[in-house]
Amino acid sequence: MNDPFLIRSNTFDRLVEEYLKHGSLIVAVDFDNTLFDYHNKGWQFPAVAELMKDCKSLGFKIVVFTGSAKERHSFIKDYCRSLGFIIDGVNEDVIDWHQDKSLDWSQSKIYFNILLDDRAGLGEAYNTLRILVNLYK
Repeated sequence: MNDPFLIRSNTFDRLVEEYLKHGSLIVAVDFDNTLFDYHNKGWQFPAVAELMKDCKSLGFKIVVFTGSAKERHSFIKDYCRSLGFIIDGVNEDVIDWHQDKSLDWSQSKIYFNILLDDRAGLGEAYNTLRILVNLYK
């Protein structure tokens, strides 16, 4: 296997390296079925919410990365607040990339160090971030 980030330790080491370099991380987290029971199945997501609170206690930025319409963004912010943490944005970069006016970042995806998403290996990302948080908390 030659793909470096299919090796779990490389993913963790990269995250630690970024944390030590910048003194913080940007965590992107999906909303529906990662923090909120979108389909009303009675599910709760206390582990992810607790991890987000721990991330905030370390000064990490949290941005919700969701397919939800803009009209729902206020609800998302309020819901996260009700879980005990404040997010830094919804579907927006929390870094000012426009410091270099020669770059056009308006068409790029938002930047994050790690993504927690029920459709994108949530368990693996959760465990990687949880280990880092436990190490530095």
